[in-house]
This record gives sequence, C-alpha cells and structure tokens, in this order.
Amino acid sequence: MAASHVRANIWKLYTYSFFHHLIFAYVVERLFWAERGVTVQQVVFLEILYSGIVLVLEVPTGALADRFSRKVMMVLSAAFAFGEVFSLIYARSFPAFAGAILSAAVSKALASGTSNALVYDSLAMIRDTEHFEMVLGRINSLGRIAGAVAALAGAAIASNYSLVSTYWLSLVSTACSFLVALSLTEPRQRTSATRPAVWSYIRTAYWFLRRRRDVLRVVLHGILISSTVVYVDEFWQLYLKEVRVAVVYFGTFSVGISFALSAGALLSHKLKHGASSDYAYVALLLGYGGAVLGAGLMRSAFGIPFVLLAYFTSGIYEPLVSGYLHHRTASEHRATVESFQSLAARAITSLVGLGFGWVASHSSVSAGYIFLGITVACYVFSYLAVRKGRVEEDD
Repeated sequence: MAASHVRANIWKLYTYSFFHHLIFAYVVERLFWAERGVTVQQVVFLEILYSGIVLVLEVPTGALADRFSRKVMMVLSAAFAFGEVFSLIYARSFPAFAGAILSAAVSKALASGTSNALVYDSLAMIRDTEHFEMVLGRINSLGRIAGAVAALAGAAIASNYSLVSTYWLSLVSTACSFLVALSLTEPRQRTSATRPAVWSYIRTAYWFLRRRRDVLRVVLHGILISSTVVYVDEFWQLYLKEVRVAVVYFGTFSVGISFALSAGALLSHKLKHGASSDYAYVALLLGYGGAVLGAGLMRSAFGIPFVLLAYFTSGIYEPLVSGYLHHRTASEHRATVESFQSLAARAITSLVGLGFGWVASHSSVSAGYIFLGITVACYVFSYLAVRKGRVEEDD
C-alpha cells in the first residue's frame, strides 16, 4: 500500500468533514418539520428514537469497524446520511420522519469511533501520530466553519425561496461526502493473523478501559464536558432571549460559537504537551465549568463572553481527550474503545438532562446553566478528593 495513498486520507477527511457539516437545512429544521405536520410531542418521540438506536448500535458498530473495515463503515455512514436527507425531502407523515431519523441514527452510530480511528491509523502508517491532535482539531474546525456557512446561507435561501430548497442543497453536500468516503484508503492495522469474533473486540475494549485507569480518568473528564455542553448548545437561543438580545443578532452569535469552537480545536495540539498531566485536564475542566457558571450568574448580556468561553474550552478538550485515548489504544481496538466513550457520554447526558430540564423548566435557562456549572464543580472536587485519598493510601 503506497504511503501517498494513506497520506491523502488526511486531506480527504478534511474535505469529508466540511461537506458532512455543510447542511443548509439545520437552521430551519424545526420550521420545516412543523410545516410538514410534525408536532412538538412527535419531535420528542423522534429524539428518543434517535438516542435509543444510537445507544444500541454504538459499540457493535465500533467493533465491526475494528474487525472488518473502517472505510466501509465511513462509506455506509455517508450513505445513510444521504438517505436521511433524501427521505426528509419527501416526508409528509410521522412514520416517514421516523424512517429518516432511523437513517440518521444508523449513520451516527457507524461513524462513532470509526472516523477518529481512521485518522489515527492513517497517521500511524506514515509515522506522524504526533500530529493527531492538530489534524483532529483541523477536522473539527472545518466542520464548524461549514456549519456556520450553512446556517447563514440556509437562512437566506429559506427566506428567499422555500424551506425544502435547503434540503435539496443539503442533499448535494451529503452526496459529496459520500463520494469522498468512497475515495478513502483503508489503512493497514497491526492485527494478528487470525481475527477473533466481534464480541471479543467489545470484551477486550471494555477490559482495556477497566485496566487503564489513566485513560479512563481522562475519558471521564471529556464525557462530563460533552454531556453538559450539549445543553449549553441546545438552549443558547433561549438564554439570549432571557438576557434580552434581539433575534436579529442570533445568526451573528451562532457564527461566534463556530469560531470559538474552531479556535479551541486549532489550539488544542499546541497544548498537548502542557496538558500531559492529569491536573492540567482538571484545570481545563474547571475553566469550562467556571465559564458556564459565570454565564448563568450574570443573567445579562455580560454573560455572553462566558458562553463563548465555555465553547472555546470544550473545543480544546475534544481533540486532547481523543488524542490521549488513541495514543494509548491498540490499533485493532481503537474504534471500539472510542465507541464505549460515546456510549457512556450519551448515558450521562441523559442523567444530566433530567436535572437541567427540571431546573430550567421551574426557573430559567440561566438557572439551568448554573446547575451545569455546579455539576462540573462537584465532579471536579469529588474527583480530586478521591484521587488524594488514593495517593495517601499508596503512601
């Protein structure tokens, strides 16, 4: 296998990320669904369906990627993403929308763990894993930039033409990502001559995380950020409304979010060596939690910089956590281990959501942000107390 072919995977994955996130329809998604007769209650049912399917398929698809082929999983993921958009264009009933959500969930599960493993193994073949965090940061950054471009363009297209026109353009984007996925080269993995059954990959990945406490700790830190930032992301529009920011500025703020995440992702590789200790990760986690807490406490437009700081910190964290995991995981179990991380993140996200939802519904989104910040702080201080106790026992 020519090294140049594997090296080309990197720029192809940059391109894939851009087109995969260039979805013009997301900015008007809820309006389009309502126009086609989908009620708020049905949206909730569809969200539950999506989460349930991803939870069930998350780890098995990661094991399949390790056992058979990462490229095939990426191609199938892109195909299901294309199928989702195509289905939504013609969807006019709840079962039709459920079918589209099924396709979206399968697409997500197929790519979970697989894409980052493909990046790392491609770099491993050209002996350049040192730059994994930088490459992953650029991939994430390009995705965010594409999302910002799509949001601005999608809103304009929907206003001047029709809501469904944004889906037709999104179909072109998903077709491009599918073609890029087809052109990827499968990197050679360091595996034994005889490959075990898929279940063996799942079992080995589980015991790897049980044995490697250092990896498990960093992964848990990352899970806490991902399980809380999702609610910052889902409800920032209501937060801006609470602090009396005019709707006309929402698009500008959305672009600001994309740039904050992109800046964090691009900076992450420069902090890799400085964040090599566990306490450095904890310090970043405290910075993130403090930013979310500050946004909630301000309850005014002065809280907006704190929201952007939270996004910026989470943007730094994701490549660092993925890099820490992949640098220490064997090639043949890389996708499965990351799928376990994603599975745990979804479970904890649900638990955090129960508390956030109760606080936000009984008080305000700002109070919900305070709850998220306190949750992060409680985790950090509990973790430090347990860690200190273990150190004293070892002494």
